[in-house]
Amino acid sequence: MKAVSVLVRSRREVRPHLLEDVFLVVARTPEGLAWCPPGGKVHPGETPDAAARRELLEETGCEVLPEKSLHFVHSAPHLEEGGVEVTVFFCEYMDIRGVPYAAEGCPVSWMTWKQICADVFGAFYSRLPWSIR
Repeated sequence: MKAVSVLVRSRREVRPHLLEDVFLVVARTPEGLAWCPPGGKVHPGETPDAAARRELLEETGCEVLPEKSLHFVHSAPHLEEGGVEVTVFFCEYMDIRGVPYAAEGCPVSWMTWKQICADVFGAFYSRLPWSIR
C-alpha cells in the first residue's frame, strides 16, 4: 500500500522580530490523542501528487493553488505503520487556498517540528532527510 503526507509550513511570531516555523497537523482521533501532517492512502490509478492534494482538501478544507507545485521531500517505509510506503510533500501556507478547519471532524492545529517529532508518529518524521525544518 502507498500513502502520502503533506507538510504545510507557516511562520508565527513568538516575540517581536522572532519567527518560528510551524506545520499544519491533523488529529488522528477526534479526541486529539495523536497528531501528524495531513495525509492518507493513494487510491488505485492516482498519482502521489494528486493523492496529497486530495487528502489536504479532505482533511483541512484547504487546497493547493492550481498554479503551485507540491515539492517532493522523501519517500520511505513508515515502519510504525507496518512498512507502508509514504511519499512526503511540502508547500508553504501561502501556496494554499482556504483556512484550515476540521473538515473530517478531527481537529486541526499548528505544531513546531520538534512537537511533531515528539508525537506518536514522530519517529517517521524525525527520520526525514530534508533541510527546511
